[in-house]
Amino acid sequence: MLAVTGETVRHCRWTAGCGCLQTDVVPATCYARSGEVNIAYQAFGDGPVDLVFVPGFISHIELAWEEPYLARFLRRLAAFTRVIFFDKRGTGLSDPVSRPPGLAERMDDIRAVMDAAGSQRAALFGVSDGGCLCIAFAVAHLDRSASLVTYGSFARRLRTTDYPWGWSAEHLAEVLHEAGEGLVLVHCGSGNRVGAALLPYLMLDQGMVQEDAVGQAMRVGLRSAELMEWALDYSQRHQDT
Repeated sequence: MLAVTGETVRHCRWTAGCGCLQTDVVPATCYARSGEVNIAYQAFGDGPVDLVFVPGFISHIELAWEEPYLARFLRRLAAFTRVIFFDKRGTGLSDPVSRPPGLAERMDDIRAVMDAAGSQRAALFGVSDGGCLCIAFAVAHLDRSASLVTYGSFARRLRTTDYPWGWSAEHLAEVLHEAGEGLVLVHCGSGNRVGAALLPYLMLDQGMVQEDAVGQAMRVGLRSAELMEWALDYSQRHQDT
């Protein structure tokens, strides 16, 4: 995979009419220190506004460029902003974690990548639980938050009297029950978690043969024999359903 400096990306041409970055070059991956953890991030584009893009549950900032629709979306963002895109701790290329991190720790990863990228103030764009982190960061660091955009996100998961849009406790319990063995993924390190989630998708949805699917999952970091056994068993049990 080809990596270049931010200077190279800034001087790429724009595609007339659609405002997309006209290049197949992948931005260089850098690392920011956040407490005891290294956070992987990329900065690309040369717009007048910095935009911190916080992804959802699972991400991988280098593999993202191999998915055509996501790559086009990122290049479109870079047409009018300088995008700062990162993997949250415990996911993608960022360091794995030994325990589920708290909100304050995860929120501070935004500050860490902004500092490392030289951004004093940025618009925040969060997807799913990434939106929760953006909301928390905007409240805690108003001076560094130019604007806030969330997609598929929520202020809190459970419903309350003053927040009727959340799930009921009963619905959450039902979702967790239906997830069953899949809950093991929540507590696994970055590459293992992504790879174990990817394996059933490749075999069941993409029709990939087991050998190729395992190779692809290992390429993104699946190393746990236990998780691989779980993912293969799940795939085989659901192959004919």
